Amino acid sequence: MLELKNVSLSVGARTLLENASATAFPGDKIGIVGPNGCGKTTLLNAIIGNVSIDSGEIVLAKNTDLVYVRQEMGDASVKLLDFVISADRRLAELRKKLRDSSDDLAEIYDQIGAIGGNSAEARASVILAGLGFKNDDLSKALGEFSGGWQVRASLAATLFAPADILILDEPTNHLDLESVIWLESFLIRSDKILLIVSHERAFLDNVCNKILNISGAKLRSYSGNYSTFIRTKREQDLAAQRMAESQEQKREHIQSFVDRFRYKATKAKQVQSRIKMLGKLEPVAQVEVNYSVRFVFGEPSPKVDRHLVTLENVSAGYGSKIVLRDINMRIDCGERMALLGANGNGKSTLAKIISRRLEKLSGNLEYAKNLKIAYFSQQQTDELDIRLNATEMFKIYHPELNETQIRSALANFGLVRERTQTKIALLSGGEKTRLLLAIITSQQPHLLILDEPTNHLDIEAREALIDALAKYSGAAILITHDFHTLEACCKHFYVVADGTCKPFKGTLAEYKSFLLTQRDLSDKPNGKVRSPRKREDRKMAKQMADLEETIKTLSEEKIALGREISEKYSEAACERYEKICSRLEAHEEELLALMELQ
Repeated sequence: MLELKNVSLSVGARTLLENASATAFPGDKIGIVGPNGCGKTTLLNAIIGNVSIDSGEIVLAKNTDLVYVRQEMGDASVKLLDFVISADRRLAELRKKLRDSSDDLAEIYDQIGAIGGNSAEARASVILAGLGFKNDDLSKALGEFSGGWQVRASLAATLFAPADILILDEPTNHLDLESVIWLESFLIRSDKILLIVSHERAFLDNVCNKILNISGAKLRSYSGNYSTFIRTKREQDLAAQRMAESQEQKREHIQSFVDRFRYKATKAKQVQSRIKMLGKLEPVAQVEVNYSVRFVFGEPSPKVDRHLVTLENVSAGYGSKIVLRDINMRIDCGERMALLGANGNGKSTLAKIISRRLEKLSGNLEYAKNLKIAYFSQQQTDELDIRLNATEMFKIYHPELNETQIRSALANFGLVRERTQTKIALLSGGEKTRLLLAIITSQQPHLLILDEPTNHLDIEAREALIDALAKYSGAAILITHDFHTLEACCKHFYVVADGTCKPFKGTLAEYKSFLLTQRDLSDKPNGKVRSPRKREDRKMAKQMADLEETIKTLSEEKIALGREISEKYSEAACERYEKICSRLEAHEEELLALMELQ
C-alpha cells in the first residue's frame, strides 16, 4: 500500500501541492494528470525519494519494492538481455552465490526456482520483443543502441524487475504504436500498484482504473479511467458553477435589500438581519478555468487537381540500401491517411519521399501542379534554427508580415509574446512543436505530412491538433503512436512492413486486435504484419479481443473484492471471490488455447 498524508510540495517559491492526500492499494492503476508544470513528475520523484516534501508524510507498506525507469544505463558493454535480467537483484545475488559457493547448491537452486529464475531469460526476451527488439539484439551491448532504444531497454528492465509499485513517467515516449499496444496489454494484466504520467488519452483509458488530478496545488482522486474522469469533472465543474451563480444571485438580492433600506429606521432590524446573512454566506470555490489551446491551420491555396500525389512501383532507400520497394499508392484531396508499422520499417522514409525530401531510387512519382506540401519532422532541430527566436524563425517564411501579425499568428498556437522572443534552443519540446506547426501550416499547404507531431504535446494540445485537422480541408498523412489521435483523425491505414507499404483493410481497432493475437509480436517484433482478410481470422481475432476484455473486467472485480474481504470478512464475499477466480482461470485457459491456434 502507498499513502500520501497531507503532503505539501513546492519548487522554489512555487507551491505545487498543498495538504494532498491519497491512497493506493494493490491492483490500483493510477493515472496522474494535470496541465504542464503542475507537478506530476515532481510528485513521482517525491514518492521515489529523489525530492524532499515540505510537510506531511509519504507512507509505504513494510518491505514494499518500488521500481521506476532509471536514466543511467551503467556499463555500456553489458549485453541487452543481461542488463534486463540484472534488474531482478534477488536473482542476481542468488546466481552470484551459485558461482562463488560450493555449499548448499541444492538450496540455492531451489531459491532460484521459487522466484522464477529458471524462466528469467524467456520472460525478459518476451518483454524485449514486445518493446520492439529483435532476437539478434539480445546479445548486443547496450552501447550499440541509440538513445531512444536505450530508453526502451531501461523500460524493459523496469517491467522485468519484481515490484509492488511500478512508476512510469511518459512510458510511451520513444515507442511506436505496435509497442504501445503491447505495453497496454502487459500493464492491464499486472497486479502491481501502477503510477503513470502520460499525455496519451487512449493509453490512460485502457490501462488506468483511477485518476489523480493535480490542479491549483490540489490533488483530487477520481474512480475510473481518463474518459470517466473528464465526464465526472465536467459534471462537478458545472454543478459548482451553478452553485456559484445561485449564491451570487442570492448575495445580490440581499445586498439590494440592504442598500435600499439601510437608512430607514423602520427597516433597521431587517437590514441588520440581512447583513448577518451576508456574513454567513460561505464562499463557493471558484470553478477552475482549465488551460486550453487551439491551433489554426491555413487553408490550402491555390486550388489543385484532385489527385495530389501518385506513386507507381516506387523504391526508396539510402545509397545502395533499399528500404522500400514497389510502393503503389495515391493521395487525393481531403485524404486522411495513417502510416502504421514498427519503428525502423520505413514510415519516415516514405514520408520523406512523398515530401520531396528524399529522392526515389526507381519508379514513377507524380505531383499535382502547384502542389504545396508541408512536412513536420520528429527531429525538430532539423527544421528549426535554434539560434533564432520564434518571431525571427517565422519571419523567414513570411517576410511580408510585421511583428504584430507574426505574434498574432504564433498566438494561434499558444505561443505567448514572452515565448516568441525566447531563443528556440531554450523553448520546451512542446513549444518547439507548436512553432513548427505554426510555420508549416501558415504556408497554406494542400498536403500535411506529420511525423510524430504529438511527442511533446500534452493532452489539451493533442485535442487542439485533432480539432484543427478536423477543420482543415487539405490532405494529411499522419505517423504517430498516439492511438486516440489516429482514431480521431484518420480514415485510411497503410502498414509499412517487409520493405513495402500495403493498405490495411480494416479499422484501427481491428489492427490493434490483430496485433494482440499475433504471437510474432511477442517473440519476433519485426516479423510480417499480415492483414486479417480471412473471415475465420477476423472471427478468431474478435473472439480473443472479447476474452481479453472479459479477463480485464474479472481481474478488476477480483482486486476490488479482495480489498473488500481484507477490510471486512464475510463468507458470501469469499464465495464470490472463489467463483470469480474459477471464471478467470477458465477464460485464461480458453485464451491460451486460441493463441496456440494462431
